[in-house]
Amino acid sequence: MKNIAAMFGVFFLGILVVACVMTSGGRSNREMELADNLPAAVEETVSELMEEKNYDITSENEMIADMVEDLSRKLDSNSDITVNIENIDEAKGLMSIKVVASYQHPNGKEGSVSCERTVVFNKLQDDPAELCQVRFLVDDARIYKTCNVWPGDTVSAPSEPTVSGKTFDCWVDVEGNTVDFTQPVTQSQVYYAKYS
Repeated sequence: MKNIAAMFGVFFLGILVVACVMTSGGRSNREMELADNLPAAVEETVSELMEEKNYDITSENEMIADMVEDLSRKLDSNSDITVNIENIDEAKGLMSIKVVASYQHPNGKEGSVSCERTVVFNKLQDDPAELCQVRFLVDDARIYKTCNVWPGDTVSAPSEPTVSGKTFDCWVDVEGNTVDFTQPVTQSQVYYAKYS
């Protein structure tokens, strides 16, 4: 009889130990899974939202709603997800968000994992700036030289064009002003050869 009672005691003690190990192992596994997956899911969700939709800081509620919906699908868990706006800098186009995933451990205790990220709005345009075309004309119609430069760059004066019976003076713009080649080009231009 003592042996049977000892066996039942060892059996229940074994079940209790296994339950404790599974509970703490489950808690650690759940916490590590969320801690590993949450930052990547937040980054991916924010990246997709910013590429697919053009959000403005004034429409943050719409962005948060879309983000929570997409994030919930990516995490594929029964966690409660909370998205908090930590800070907004409209001048710089930045918004800091904090995402908290709350869950319940197998033993019934509450746990949570959080992740903070900064969202950049109004990102730089991918379109490169268009080149400015600078044309040098002789006799008001004949193209002498054409250059393409980036806005803000300068263009060098071409070699002086020769026209029989005339002396080259300078290059002038549409309004007749002498061209200052030290100034940057900001838009396409046409320069005319001026003779005396």
